[in-house]
Amino acid sequence: MGEMKKEYLIDIASQSQYQNQNDEYHKAYTEWRMNAHNRFGYKFVKDTREHAYVEGEGFRSNDASDTERRTLRDLSALLGGTLLIAALIRLIQAIFTSRLGNISDGISVRLTGDIKESFIFSTVLSSAFKPVSFILCIVLFQAFIRLPGKVILPKGKYHSRRQAFEIIMTFCGLSVVCFQITTFFEELAGSRLINTPGGFVWTDNVWLNIYCFFVEYILTAALHAVFFNGLILQSLRQFGDSAAIVVTVIVETITALTIANFGVVIVISLMLCNITIKTGSVTDSFIARVLNNMIFFSLKFIGYNTSGSNSRMIQLIICIVILITAAICLGRLMVDSKWSFRIQNVRTELAFSEKMKTIFTALPMIEWLAASVIAWLYIYMV
Repeated sequence: MGEMKKEYLIDIASQSQYQNQNDEYHKAYTEWRMNAHNRFGYKFVKDTREHAYVEGEGFRSNDASDTERRTLRDLSALLGGTLLIAALIRLIQAIFTSRLGNISDGISVRLTGDIKESFIFSTVLSSAFKPVSFILCIVLFQAFIRLPGKVILPKGKYHSRRQAFEIIMTFCGLSVVCFQITTFFEELAGSRLINTPGGFVWTDNVWLNIYCFFVEYILTAALHAVFFNGLILQSLRQFGDSAAIVVTVIVETITALTIANFGVVIVISLMLCNITIKTGSVTDSFIARVLNNMIFFSLKFIGYNTSGSNSRMIQLIICIVILITAAICLGRLMVDSKWSFRIQNVRTELAFSEKMKTIFTALPMIEWLAASVIAWLYIYMV
């Protein structure tokens, strides 16, 4: 006859529940967290009594918070070291672009409204830096953390295609709002502030356009979804969804290396994390990323390639159509699906502020932040 379960013992890992995820996700995540050789999984059997007796050790106090802090510190060190490599690659990209990116080969490149001459090879190489940096991040991070595939790319609980459409269209409405706000500040400042995501270039070479379009708007969007909404967000959910979302948003915003669209990146990243949590699927966040890129690119392209008043009119019509559709979809979500932006957190020991302090004071994270600041300064001073 097996030993009866002691009700005063709480297995934190096995009793954690993650909203909008199926049983396969919970099983895979729990097994990963409870692996004795996994130092990145927060596991602790909590004794709800004032003291716990351990054979051979006598009485000891409850130290679940110490275990959580240690796990957070290890995960933060891994994340900071991985991001540091990405920041150095992006700095090399900035140096390359400023030094060699404008070698003339007779190709007219339209970048943020200006015409530049660019060598095809330098354009292809420059656009490859960003996806390569994220491929390295994904490979290195996963090599150490070994998060199960069902956790990295969760499918979530079943939700209808109509609900998925409504969620994504609501996000598209937010993208339009972000574009219009940035346009307003652009006109107010009398300068061009809107940057195409990732610095997409438009040339008179059709094949080069197709290459840049695929790399920037499809491949990079997929890598972002896997790294930010997959690896980072999912690995941090064991410490609570709120903490996971905040850290993911901060990391993605700083990694973007853009000051002009700083606020836009924060809002978009926050919504993408919310989509991932609420649908339980990384696929939906990928689709939303692609559509966000399409909206920004299309509206910007119309502005640069259509005569003055006509461009604003066409932009306005497109924005109104998307906003009306988004409003209808949001209304249906809130009424029919009882949609809520409220996040449900798993129970952990540390306070939110303590989690943030533990994550961002790890030495590798500090080194990454310093490298990012250097990259920012270089980009905006050259």
